[in-house]
Amino acid sequence: MAATVSEPALLVALTGDVTIDASRPMTVGQERFVDVSHHVTVRLNGFAAVQLLRIDLLTPPAPREAK
Repeated sequence: MAATVSEPALLVALTGDVTIDASRPMTVGQERFVDVSHHVTVRLNGFAAVQLLRIDLLTPPAPREAK
């Protein structure tokens, strides 16, 4: 599956073994931020169905504070 977002979005893996943009496979509960107009490719690494939660954001998330 491939998509381009028109606003910032947060993708949350509801099932495991999902790869976004050829990165490491995501585990259940792991999230990935997708910036505006960024093209994303979601790939399944097994034979089960993929479930992702897409949360469209009005603004990008705040930067994480250094520890």
